[in-house]
Amino acid sequence: MHFRRYRKSEVRTCLQEAGFKVEKLSYSIFFLFPVVVLVRLLDKFKRGEARVHLPEIPKSLNQLLVKLQNLETTWICRSHFPWGSSVVAVAKKPNQRK
Repeated sequence: MHFRRYRKSEVRTCLQEAGFKVEKLSYSIFFLFPVVVLVRLLDKFKRGEARVHLPEIPKSLNQLLVKLQNLETTWICRSHFPWGSSVVAVAKKPNQRK
């Protein structure tokens, strides 16, 4: 029930302040970002309380979206995306030997 959206820079700061070393940080949902923006803009015109909704989609479309996300994952492993609707991070806590 957390409704706050974070920028990449905010995620980096939060991780570093918690003592983590950021190994990888990128936006995700890059290819579908225009669709996400359009849906969010249309949602602003709806009346009532904001709520999360996951529409039913055909199995074939879902398989296509999974393949698209796998393509993004491959890209993120090699580089990063300049924008997207989600932030993904890989971070590790340094060994704290005394």
